[in-house]
Amino acid sequence: MARTFQHEAAEFEDIPLSRPWLPPVLALGGIAALVFGADLLVEGAVNIARDVGVPDAVIGLSLVAIGTSLPELATAIVAAIRRHSDVVLGNVIGSNIFNILAVLGVTVVIQPIEVTARFRDIDAPVMLAASILLLALLFATKSIGRIWGALMLALYAGYMAFLFSSGM
Repeated sequence: MARTFQHEAAEFEDIPLSRPWLPPVLALGGIAALVFGADLLVEGAVNIARDVGVPDAVIGLSLVAIGTSLPELATAIVAAIRRHSDVVLGNVIGSNIFNILAVLGVTVVIQPIEVTARFRDIDAPVMLAASILLLALLFATKSIGRIWGALMLALYAGYMAFLFSSGM
């Protein structure tokens, strides 16, 4: 199936554009739609979760995190299909660095936040373990394949199950 997508993508790359302004406009429109859709998803999911009593920390660690990461997921999938592995890894690693240093940095400059025991004792170590797993894969292998991807998804599903079952 991936070969079909690559073949179709190659066909489009060979077509000269009569309207060179169209790809940037479509790209910006697509980004806007992803952001708007992610915002609607997050808002709806948060409202539902609060209605059933899910704590804010769990909402932030799951629904908000997933919703705000959907544009990155779409970018990574397209880059992977086109075999641009540097874009995939750069997107994932760069986004995490930006979120930790810039997003958190700007936020706490504006308004300091409380560091709860839950984030310090559970969630930050899980994030560190995920980072160490990725680092180990980058050093140990030349290719991160489907089995590793399935394992990562299973680990994430386990973490989500823990979040919702613990109700912390």
